[in-house]
Amino acid sequence: MKNFLINLCFVILVFAVGFFGVRLVNYQADVRQLQGRIEELEREQVHLQQQVSLSTNKVVVVASPEDLRLEIEQTVSDRRGMMFRQPVRYQTVKRDELQQILVNESLVGWTPQEISDYTRALEALGLVPGGTSLTNIWASVCEGQRGAYYSWKDKTVYVEEDLDLTKSMGRVLLSRAIAHVLQDQNWGLANLLQRTKDNDDLNLARAAMVHGDALLVLTRMYSDNVDRAGLLRDIGALVADRSERVRYAPAFIRESMLFPFQEGFRCWVRLEGRWQWGFQGPTTTEQIYHPEKARLAASAQKDVYTPVALTVVDSTTWRLIGNNVLGEFGIRQLFTTRLKQIDVEVAADGWDGDRYHVYERGINGPTGVIWRTIWDTEIDAEEFEEGYQDFARSAKVPARIVRDGVFVTVVQSTHPSFDGLAQEALQRSGVTGFFQAALP
Repeated sequence: MKNFLINLCFVILVFAVGFFGVRLVNYQADVRQLQGRIEELEREQVHLQQQVSLSTNKVVVVASPEDLRLEIEQTVSDRRGMMFRQPVRYQTVKRDELQQILVNESLVGWTPQEISDYTRALEALGLVPGGTSLTNIWASVCEGQRGAYYSWKDKTVYVEEDLDLTKSMGRVLLSRAIAHVLQDQNWGLANLLQRTKDNDDLNLARAAMVHGDALLVLTRMYSDNVDRAGLLRDIGALVADRSERVRYAPAFIRESMLFPFQEGFRCWVRLEGRWQWGFQGPTTTEQIYHPEKARLAASAQKDVYTPVALTVVDSTTWRLIGNNVLGEFGIRQLFTTRLKQIDVEVAADGWDGDRYHVYERGINGPTGVIWRTIWDTEIDAEEFEEGYQDFARSAKVPARIVRDGVFVTVVQSTHPSFDGLAQEALQRSGVTGFFQAALP
């Protein structure tokens, strides 16, 4: 019995040793496999460290601002199809300095009295409400100026010191300024953008030609941009930022600032980027709204603008504070406040010329308006007359209006003494029988 138990224990021990021996072999195999994997990972780690070391030792070539500017200049020139006639001059400034340059250039040549008179004239016409400050509005717009600005007066591109030309927005901002340099060297912006104090319509038309062309160049430049959504966002920001800053300005002022960009761009697109205005450039906003009339003007097939003369009121108590042209743009803006859009376009279409005089009695006293218009056809004149009658009734404007063939003349005032003075001035201008007609 004792031997049996010893033998049984021995057999159990043999089985146990065998079982644990097999497990030990398996564990050893697992260990060897893990060691192999560890060695493989260690080799990969060494390889990655070598790659990192090589990449950090590489020299990354970054284009200088000067090289980037030259690249943009060449691209602008290629896309516009015009050559630079002389090197572009740059000056780096701080943002507040950039904004002040724009403010100074915008108000040069205008005295505080002239700005006040111009504002009062717009109030008398019903284009802006009383108390409007054009100086404050423009200062707010200038605060939004960023990136770069070309001064055609001193032939310099002022560049904001932290403008990043490696970013698409930075390139867009500089490209716009460089496009104006190219225009100046080929067209002469001094002749196109020198503000005429007695013809707002001419000023707007030429500003539309300049700014519309610059936007067209930008779209051509970045048409191959992979990030097209980003392109539209960047270019849109140029107009959107300005739109936001004039958002609370009177509608006439707001639209006057946006017109050169929006309608100017549309006009250039319709003309397929081809100059159609002859040597002097566009002369009316009518040509911007209706590019086909620009072609007629260039080919001298039709007189698209007839200057209108007015005799100044002879008075020592009434002072002339406004002598200007509304044009198709101004008429549209005047009627938009009271008429449906389709009626506005019908009333303004066929414009051939106009001029208005605004007078003021005393300081901030009563005002009087004499407005003479001429139209392409008698039908156009009749449509304008009807449009103005609807406007005057809706706005409760005390006005007299008479149509004589293609001429339509308006007189409005809140002071009775102005009627006689206006009648005398109109008679000297060749307008007779005017006061036989009056608005009911």
